[in-house]
Amino acid sequence: MHLRDESVVGQWKLPSRKFYGVGGKTLAERVANLPRETKNVLSFTERYGPLSGNPLDGGQFSFTVESWWRNQMLFQRNWLSGQVNPTTLLLPDGNTTIEFRDRWLQLGCPDLWTFMTLELLSRPERLRVCERPSCAHPYFIANHGKERYCTTDCANWAQSKWKKRWHAEQRQKEPKKGRQA
Repeated sequence: MHLRDESVVGQWKLPSRKFYGVGGKTLAERVANLPRETKNVLSFTERYGPLSGNPLDGGQFSFTVESWWRNQMLFQRNWLSGQVNPTTLLLPDGNTTIEFRDRWLQLGCPDLWTFMTLELLSRPERLRVCERPSCAHPYFIANHGKERYCTTDCANWAQSKWKKRWHAEQRQKEPKKGRQA
């Protein structure tokens, strides 16, 4: 895989491997939060593949870095609106498979975009944007209903800010200590 004239060009690896998601953050969170640098698009694609297209098609794939950024912005807008529309999934399309294996239902997606959309559809009520203004990775899926910050660092930042404000208010309430005559 390489970069050619602001396009990522690569060859599908056959046979393709099964992908069950990634530990820690979902693939959807990784795409939504990927910093806007060409090297990041290239390394993401090397690890996971392009956002669209099917490895079963074989051959070469190519997409512009600009189109990747447009897809990321669309994905972020869907996240912010909380409206991930299941009608955008064209199922069944011939490339989607549903199998029952080893007591598990396995859904084979035609591309990463479909996989990430299904990740969001599985828990739409838990989609969040971190409330810390300077957060570098603001898009996250909450573990519980009241989560407002993506990491402990962001939550600690908010608590620190709240404590500073509280202490300032308490200092203003204290009577001024002056000399007694």
